[in-house]
Amino acid sequence: MPDASHHLGHDEDPGSNDDRLFEPRDDLLRLALETSNTGLWDWDVSSGRTYFSDQFYRVLGYKPCELPMHTATWRRLAHPEDLGPFLDQMNSHFAGRIPVFSAVMRLATKGGGWHWIRNVGRLVDRDAEGRPRRAIGVCLDYTEQKQIEEQLARQAQDVRDAHALLEDQTMELIEKAAQLEQFRDEAEAASRAKSAFLANMSHEIRTPIGAMLGFAELLESGEISGEEGQRALARIRQNGEHLISIVNGILDLSKIEADRMTIEWMDCSPVAVAREVTEMLASKAEAKGVGLESVFATPMPASVRSDPTRLRQILMNLLTNAIKFTQTGSVRVVVSSAPPPGGGGEARLTFDVIDTGVGMTRPQVSRLFTPFMQADDSMTRRFGGTGLGLTISRRLARMLGGDVEVVRTAPGKGTLMRATIAAVPSGPVGAVEARDAHWPVRPTPRPVEPLAGASILLAEDGDDNRRLICHVLGRAGARVTTASDGAAALEIVGRSGPFDLIVMDMQMPRVDGYAATGRLRDRGVRTPVIALTANAMSGDREKCLNAGCDDYATKPIDRVRLVEQCAALIDRSAGLRAA
Repeated sequence: MPDASHHLGHDEDPGSNDDRLFEPRDDLLRLALETSNTGLWDWDVSSGRTYFSDQFYRVLGYKPCELPMHTATWRRLAHPEDLGPFLDQMNSHFAGRIPVFSAVMRLATKGGGWHWIRNVGRLVDRDAEGRPRRAIGVCLDYTEQKQIEEQLARQAQDVRDAHALLEDQTMELIEKAAQLEQFRDEAEAASRAKSAFLANMSHEIRTPIGAMLGFAELLESGEISGEEGQRALARIRQNGEHLISIVNGILDLSKIEADRMTIEWMDCSPVAVAREVTEMLASKAEAKGVGLESVFATPMPASVRSDPTRLRQILMNLLTNAIKFTQTGSVRVVVSSAPPPGGGGEARLTFDVIDTGVGMTRPQVSRLFTPFMQADDSMTRRFGGTGLGLTISRRLARMLGGDVEVVRTAPGKGTLMRATIAAVPSGPVGAVEARDAHWPVRPTPRPVEPLAGASILLAEDGDDNRRLICHVLGRAGARVTTASDGAAALEIVGRSGPFDLIVMDMQMPRVDGYAATGRLRDRGVRTPVIALTANAMSGDREKCLNAGCDDYATKPIDRVRLVEQCAALIDRSAGLRAA
């Protein structure tokens, strides 16, 4: 059976448009072809000549004279993607496998677009040898139905997409329900923790405040005086320091929780840090009758890369705890370095704090690093404290590449707490032989009047703080001029001339310390300025320095520290002027 494509011909042999070359077989058929609204065609297979009804031309926008009456018209008009399936159908029909051939196809319109038709035909005559001689067919306008099919396909896809979306949303709702259940459990746990925290904080804050108010009332009423009055004042100071330690602990923990605690990597001496901390706590151990010693078990690197401030804070917390929970006996800090300096690589510094105190049970150890918790409530009632120190120490140690852990403890047999940090030796590779030290060590006497002759301007809006700081600076030998706000400070500087130092409160009415310092710098005043503020959160120091201040001190003031800062800035300023 010949291939049907052989009969479609090509444009180079289109035949003639003279319909006399191919006439329908009878007048009745011709009449039907001409009056039908459906495009009709009649194909003489042997010659290729084809008759198309007027409706065929109208659908595509052509005139009869514009298209050849030849089967080449199919090849010319059919979309390339649709011609192949049409030929396959025709071949199957000519071979007798299907009763008719039918294909949905696109035909080119005169306007340059495509028109969908369903082309249905069948063979009506063969020659004596069985070859196809004549075929007839109809072209049904399929555009609207195609649009409907495409619309239905889109709608079906939309339904599938909606179903998939619904499944996704269902799974999301299931996951959210599980998350909400988890959040509920966490919220309930947080609520319980908050209640426990508030109860503990209420006790920890109200207890020292009650003592301070009580002793102040006794002093004010004159019921106690002399040596007893001095002891009452000492108690007020001690309780005030305890309150500050509570606030500082909460601030440190909040900065760690908010991921705002910064590590400042610098070269530092681990020997110097360990000695400094132990010296600072020597008087506290002596007051309790507890021995305090520092032991360096291995040669120590002269310098390592770490954060001395955070390392000092860790050791202060561990040693303070050890002294607090030791009634008799001693506290030792054993410092070692491994691998030994000179071996290369990363050094790991270990600080073992060993006490002969009350010790702990295993359940108590399990609670030890939970914020706002001590070993148990009896510890809180007996020894006081917030339970923040060890939590903060562990998190700081981990930020320094190490950890804090309980190595050994037992009730009544003391405790060994170990702090480790990762510390790469810096500078020349070497080590210092650190001698063991025993305390108490007496502090070096300070000058009686370290600010003698210094002229200081104090800008502070709080009457009580202004009187207190003025008294502290005056006792150190300074001549102090006071201003109640930033505007007054600017006026005094402009009227009275230069000062050796300005102590500037940062939160004041009218003109605050930030604006006042900025205006002084804009005027060319280079007098050193110490920022004084009750804000002690992360970033407050940088904010003050960016405003033009030279140093930063927090309230409530540390008298000794404030005087030292003032003296250092005045000396530095004098040295710069002399140079």
